[in-house]
Amino acid sequence: MDLAATERIARTLAKAEYTFRDTEEARIWMAKPHPELGNQAPEDVARSEDGARRVEDILGAIVFGLPV
Repeated sequence: MDLAATERIARTLAKAEYTFRDTEEARIWMAKPHPELGNQAPEDVARSEDGARRVEDILGAIVFGLPV
């Protein structure tokens, strides 16, 4: 994995930790397939910049109580 992908995954994991207020819950969410991501795990999708933005959009929706 390249450095940019590592940074994107770290950035989305930090946002997941903020969203769920729990490191373990965030890690579980990042590893679990999500229907809004074509049943791919957020940590896999976040390897690309576009994918990381999609994951961050879902996390933002969760924070604001919007349906995802």
